[in-house]
Amino acid sequence: MTSAAQVERQVEAIRARGHRPAVIVGLLSMYTASGEAVPSRGLVRAVQALGLSESSTRTALSRTQAEGKVVRERDGRRTSYLLAPATRAGSEAERDRMLATAAPAEQPLSLVAFSIPEAQRDLRHELRAQLSAAGFVSLFDGLWAATRDRAGHARKLLSDLGVESGCVFRAEVDAPEAAPFRIAGPEVARHRTRLAEFLELYGPLRGARLDAAQAYQVRSGLSRDWFALVDPHPALPPSLLADWPIDEVRDTVRELWAATAEPGGRHFGELTAD
Repeated sequence: MTSAAQVERQVEAIRARGHRPAVIVGLLSMYTASGEAVPSRGLVRAVQALGLSESSTRTALSRTQAEGKVVRERDGRRTSYLLAPATRAGSEAERDRMLATAAPAEQPLSLVAFSIPEAQRDLRHELRAQLSAAGFVSLFDGLWAATRDRAGHARKLLSDLGVESGCVFRAEVDAPEAAPFRIAGPEVARHRTRLAEFLELYGPLRGARLDAAQAYQVRSGLSRDWFALVDPHPALPPSLLADWPIDEVRDTVRELWAATAEPGGRHFGELTAD
């Protein structure tokens, strides 16, 4: 059992990572029912408890409302906010993805292979940047992959940039269990490091006793950190990630998400009570 002192250190480390204004949408999605409005003063307090200032929170509320993600209601001098239906649907779909019990099904890879000399290093840098933006990840030097069918996009990219030595193809991983190998691309290596850091932060809290305020911090942090972990990175086939701690990350997310639901929701209710 994790000690109370270590729990407090872990929770403070989670809080110290900070939140972006988008946390407003996350809180309303996590803790309110469809059509349920939260008084603005209470919502500001709930966001402030996560470390944002009052002025930043009110600015973010105005911006989020202008973008149509939340709806503002007025009753005399009382102002409340509720999540827009389309925003709620998108948040619920993201949450389903976060709590999925299985890895994505294996799909053929879109692969781009190229060789660009050092004299054209600016071109090489530009190609890498645009491949990354298109959802590709570097497997090895000069070999990039995406799980979605991005072959057509990659061909156009090579043509538009004038890359003379390059090709695009679709392929499957052949018998990885018979000949396992490590992906050498630096971006993939960094992603594996981020997985380990995620477990360092949240792993010790599995089975720990959390009070309501701590559960509120952990649940909010889980949503923030999980999406930051997976969104910049394409879902590579499980066969390429056999020795990665992905299953442990999924188990940690699901366990802590369930454990923090009731106490986190109770604390949100206390913060938002008008």
